[in-house]
Amino acid sequence: MNHEPQSMIQGLRSMIHRPQSMIQGLQSMIHGPQSMIQGLQSMIQGLQSMIQGLQSMIQGLQSMIQGLQSMIQGLRSMIQGLRSMIQGLRSMIQGPQLMSYDLRSLIHGLQSTYQQRLSQSL
Repeated sequence: MNHEPQSMIQGLRSMIHRPQSMIQGLQSMIHGPQSMIQGLQSMIQGLQSMIQGLQSMIQGLQSMIQGLQSMIQGLRSMIQGLRSMIQGLRSMIQGPQLMSYDLRSLIHGLQSTYQQRLSQSL
């Protein structure tokens, strides 16, 4: 008989503890999805950071390409400038040569005119 009240007390205690463990189980069930949601949010933030990093890399590459294109255009302009300078130098060199040719023609023309008049006067 002494055992029966003790077993009844133990039964009551276990009845009291079972709802507590059920409550703890429910709390764990609630915390599990919350942790999953937090994990997903962290994953999404990580992906967003990766995408932003890739976008920054792409912008950097585009800037590099634009810089290279500008450098190439500058080199082309320099080459064109050098060609123009060379043409100018050629023109400067040819100018006196053409002038000397014109002077020779003029002198030759004057000499032939003088000789014609001289021969006509004799």
